[in-house]
Amino acid sequence: MQPLALSRLAALGRTVSLDGIGTLRIPFRPPGDDVGGWIGEGAPIPADSLDFGTVSVSPRKAAAVSIFTAELKKRAAADIEMLLDSALRTDIASIVDAALVDDQPGSAVRPAGLRFNVAAVTASAATDPLVAMRADLAKLAGEIMAGGGTMPVYLVNPVQMTSFGFLPNIAYAVVDTPAVPAGTVIAVDGPAFISGNGSAAVDASKDATIHEDTAPAPIVAGGTAASPTRNLWQTDTLAVRVILEVAWGLPAGRSAWMEGVKW
Repeated sequence: MQPLALSRLAALGRTVSLDGIGTLRIPFRPPGDDVGGWIGEGAPIPADSLDFGTVSVSPRKAAAVSIFTAELKKRAAADIEMLLDSALRTDIASIVDAALVDDQPGSAVRPAGLRFNVAAVTASAATDPLVAMRADLAKLAGEIMAGGGTMPVYLVNPVQMTSFGFLPNIAYAVVDTPAVPAGTVIAVDGPAFISGNGSAAVDASKDATIHEDTAPAPIVAGGTAASPTRNLWQTDTLAVRVILEVAWGLPAGRSAWMEGVKW
C-alpha cells in the first residue's frame, strides 16, 4: 500500500516525538502580528512583543487484532502471519487517513479531522474542467493565505489526482488518498501541520483470552463476563495485533475545503 496520507503530509510540516508525551503544546505565530518596519537613520527601531498561539497534540492509538488457527499456519501455501501483518497495516492506514481528512472533533481516542469546524467554500461552477480546477485551487490557496498560511498542500481523491496530469505544472504539493471523498478537495498549510507518529508495533500471541467482537468489552467487568470469548491456547489458535500511535494538529485558519468540484 502507498504511504499514509498522514506520513506524506507530515513530511511537509513539523514532526515531533511522541516518546513520553502526554500532551505537547506547539507554539505558532498568528496572522497579522508583524513586528518592525522601515526607519530613518538614527531613528528608534519599532519594538513590540511577539504573541504566539498554541496547538496541543496528544498521542492517540489506532489498533486491530485478527485471529487464525494453528492448522492454517501449518498448511497455508503462503506465510499467513506475513499476510495478516500486511492486511492489518493496510487497515490501520485506512483508519488513520479516514480520521485525518474527516470533519469529526477530537476526543480521548482520536485527533480532530482536518475539516472539523471548518465551513466548506463553494466550488467553481465553470463548465470547463481546467477552468474550474484553476479557480478552485486558487480559491483554496487564498483561504490558506488569509488564515496566515504560506504554502498550501492539496489533499484529493485519486479521481481528482488524475486531473493534475493535465496541468502544465503545479506550484504546490498534492497528496492523493482514497480517504478523501471523490469530488472533495482539502487544502492545508503544510509548514503549519504538526504531527507525531511511531512505527507500527506488530505482535503475535497464542496464550491470550480475547473478546471476539468489533466493539469489545473487558473480559470481566462488574462481575459480568463478556461474550463470546476465545482462549487461544485452548482452541489452538493465534492472534496478531497491530498498534500505531499517532497525533496531529493544525492552527485555526490553516485548512480549507470544498466539495462537488467539477474536475
